[in-house]
Amino acid sequence: MKKNRAGGTNGSFAATAGYGQNHKASSSLNLNHKDGNLNIFGNYSYYSNKRPQNLELNRTINNAGVNTFFTENTKLVGDRNSHNYKVGADYDISKTNTLGIQLSGYNSTFDGLSNNNTLIRGNQGNQTGITTTGNNSKEAYNNFAANINNRLVIDTAGKELSMDADYSYFWNRQSNNYNNNFYQADGTTLRTSSLLRNNLPTKINIGTYKADYTNPIGKTMKLEAGVKFSYVATDNDLRTDSVFNGNWVPDAGRTNLYKYTENINAGYFNFSKSWKKTSVQAGLRAEQTNSKGDSRDINGVATINERHYLSWFPSVFVNHELSENHSLGLNYSRRIDRPSYDDLNSFVQILNAYTYQQGNPNLKPQFTNSFELSYTFKKTYNLTLGYSKTTDVMVEIPKQIDAQKVTFITRENLAEQNSYNANLSAPFKLTKWWSMNNNITGFYLGFKSPATGIDNGQFALQGNSINTFLLSKTVKLEGTFNYQSPLTYGLFQIGHQYGLDAGISKSFAAKKATLKFSVTDVFNTREQNLNVRQGNLNFNVYQKNETRVARLTFTYNFGNTKIQARRHQSGADSEKSRVKSGS
Repeated sequence: MKKNRAGGTNGSFAATAGYGQNHKASSSLNLNHKDGNLNIFGNYSYYSNKRPQNLELNRTINNAGVNTFFTENTKLVGDRNSHNYKVGADYDISKTNTLGIQLSGYNSTFDGLSNNNTLIRGNQGNQTGITTTGNNSKEAYNNFAANINNRLVIDTAGKELSMDADYSYFWNRQSNNYNNNFYQADGTTLRTSSLLRNNLPTKINIGTYKADYTNPIGKTMKLEAGVKFSYVATDNDLRTDSVFNGNWVPDAGRTNLYKYTENINAGYFNFSKSWKKTSVQAGLRAEQTNSKGDSRDINGVATINERHYLSWFPSVFVNHELSENHSLGLNYSRRIDRPSYDDLNSFVQILNAYTYQQGNPNLKPQFTNSFELSYTFKKTYNLTLGYSKTTDVMVEIPKQIDAQKVTFITRENLAEQNSYNANLSAPFKLTKWWSMNNNITGFYLGFKSPATGIDNGQFALQGNSINTFLLSKTVKLEGTFNYQSPLTYGLFQIGHQYGLDAGISKSFAAKKATLKFSVTDVFNTREQNLNVRQGNLNFNVYQKNETRVARLTFTYNFGNTKIQARRHQSGADSEKSRVKSGS
């Protein structure tokens, strides 16, 4: 309960310049000032990244026994710039009562230019046509958030009450301008160009209130309880136009107004008790959810999706120390993952005349039951065995309309996902100047959905090794290697991935300043290969982003390091994480 009465100012500054195929830049400034009972803090960061992306899609569509082959190549260059800020203050009303306020937000823009070229071949492999699609896209993401919080220490035994009230407002805008051209195999024009444009302004309001109470009972027991109320309202007004007889006219099939509201009322109770060698924690959380999705087409015809449900989330954690060097842990928990607000909107993102991506207003949340057994040796080496079952698992699902030769991606709920995993974490100190931290996970992911005939699964392996070399007291070299074997996720067969990151840093000015040079994906090996062979679907995707980037970073810490701002987490973090931020 003792408070640090020391005053003064401290902060840090960082700046990064990088280059891969295009420029990168970022900078940040953090400041903290304490004077008596008042502590003021703030930070600002800037980020700029121009990034290319190459996408190749090969697919075969069989319609009434006749095959059509599509070979698609897309090149995208996106330029993103973002500004983030946060300011706040904590005031000690008394020795036991602290009032805090925080204001934060961001402004982010994205300008993208993509060009798609599609070759179409007939059943005999002969080229029958060519389409090209250009898209000039612009996106803007803005947010303002306010938090007021209060922490009250009730007595010297440690009873504590904390409260948070949060409000966040998001206003996002997306626009696309598409130009589709159609040619015959010899390059002559097949039909008039198709021009399409859309605009999607989005407004999201989030309000939350939560209160948490902690009551220690003696030195070995503690009771915790709390409540939280949240309300979310989104408004998406998608307008799509196409050119007809030289004039822009509304495209009824791609225009809709979507509004979504969500209210969650939650409460929890948690009990913990420790003995000489054993500790137990058990809790129960209840969430009562009310949501309503209202989608209206250009004529005002509404499709309503309304849900009301009560969910229970128990958890149990047991840890037992077998001896000084050996300990065991056993955990169980149930959790919920809700769709992002963007995924619930039926907005269509077009790649070309035959390929697009679309949201799903009928998407439901997924529920996961997890079991875990862990063993720790010398409080350093850890082996974990786990199993989890997720119902209504949300995954990306490719679909195909054979007659129209169209393929699209959406998110849907599959019946269940079963996951078995074993994880080993093993750090080593090989010499005075060489340390290593290794982590390897073997797992099985299985997906089932009897309604659609999906029953896919595969064993896979993931691992990484972080090696640190102390070349001197002020110079450090670090290399990180990671690997992922082929795996199955939903309908997708994902190829293996691996890469090496490396960096060297030098500290100076009494270790207050650091200069670091780093390269991500040194050998430019990280790429994605996806295959789908399910029902009428037969396609593969190759995607290569800009992964090899060299960066030079300078950081400097200054001021009185003995003072620190109070660490505080917003009460609306889970709701805000479901918003596409673009930051």
